[in-house]
Amino acid sequence: MLSGAFRRSGIQMKSKLPPMVRIVEVGPRDGLQNETNTVPTLAKLELIGRLRHAGLKRIEVGSFVSPKWVPQMADTPDIVRNLGLIDKAISLVGSNAGGGDAVSQEANTEVSYSALTPNMQGFEHAVELGIKDVAIFGAASETFSQKNINCSVNESLERFQTVCDAALSQGVRVRGYVSCVLGCPYEGDIAPQAVADITSRLLKMGCYEVSLGDTIGVGTPHSTSVLLDTLQERGVPTDRLAVHFHDTYGMAVANLVAALERGVSVVDSSISGLGGCPYAAGASGNVATEDVVYLLDGLGVRHGVDLAKLLEAQVFIDTVLSRTTGSKVAAALAERLDLSAAHAAGIHARALPEEEEGGGGGAAGGGEGAGGGGGQQDVHRGGHGQYRNESSPGRAPERPDCAKVQARGNCECADQPLRNLWLATELFFNLEK
Repeated sequence: MLSGAFRRSGIQMKSKLPPMVRIVEVGPRDGLQNETNTVPTLAKLELIGRLRHAGLKRIEVGSFVSPKWVPQMADTPDIVRNLGLIDKAISLVGSNAGGGDAVSQEANTEVSYSALTPNMQGFEHAVELGIKDVAIFGAASETFSQKNINCSVNESLERFQTVCDAALSQGVRVRGYVSCVLGCPYEGDIAPQAVADITSRLLKMGCYEVSLGDTIGVGTPHSTSVLLDTLQERGVPTDRLAVHFHDTYGMAVANLVAALERGVSVVDSSISGLGGCPYAAGASGNVATEDVVYLLDGLGVRHGVDLAKLLEAQVFIDTVLSRTTGSKVAAALAERLDLSAAHAAGIHARALPEEEEGGGGGAAGGGEGAGGGGGQQDVHRGGHGQYRNESSPGRAPERPDCAKVQARGNCECADQPLRNLWLATELFFNLEK
């Protein structure tokens, strides 16, 4: 197992570091929301499954917001409807693992899928679909709040109180986000006291945890330390804080060390450093999950994530997006580990019925044209395992013909468009056990 292979033995850290860090993977939501091209629903599901397989237990899977404002999140309901399918596939992988990989077996327990729900309409939709962990978000900057959610900071907190009250009455956990804690694209520096005030209010509302976001990535270890010291002085419990760093100026990992030294033990990160903010021009991606895991290994801090499997998830999503990784660790280890796109991204050809692999009205050889049979959408893998989806943005692909699926023994015949997503189920058997 790669994870832990690069730890420096014999070195004891003298600073007060937490013995274990919980990583909150925000790639499927915060990482993908700023992508201009629609990412197919199947690709998002596969990404979530691969992150699970790597051992991540807290994954933010989407956002229940208006597609008008964040088109990339339009398929969040379809994602949530099919999380059970991912759980089933992961369990099958775990049962076939022969008891060898502790991280893979850990991945099957205590998993929390969360979604962003900025208002009651989004909250009700999320809960209706079974989400038990929701997130709300405010800002430490008045101008950013107006630009992002069209209301003042105080007005946003009043809206969130309604969501929190409803959530607590239904046994749903609420996580809070505070944006622009170390700087704002419109106002510049943000007073730590302002961050402390909104953080305290979110906790009093009932948030079990508040994530402090350096939305535009301008923070330094010094400003991070000053902020956390101020929060501690104002009575904000450190064990109810998380940190969420963007890497615009290359300071995210350094800032993370400063936060760990002050006792923070929950870290938000995004696979391959995906991310940005639609309302913060110039903001780069989140700190890469691979870089966080490598750092924690070097510090001797437990985290429960398998770095090798995580790197396979990174290659997969970067192949889907046709991008170069934003992770320094992934880039450095790519040649050493020979993580080819074909290996990490592949559902084998057998994952599509023969009739649909270039025949039956579809595009031959994974080409660009949509299938012609009665307007049915065509979901392929193109060159190097890349997804191609000609469906409308946010719309789930149709099920394969039931007779074809029954012949494979995978049919569950449900009304949900993605319910018998045998494609996603089969993909896990192509992961290295």
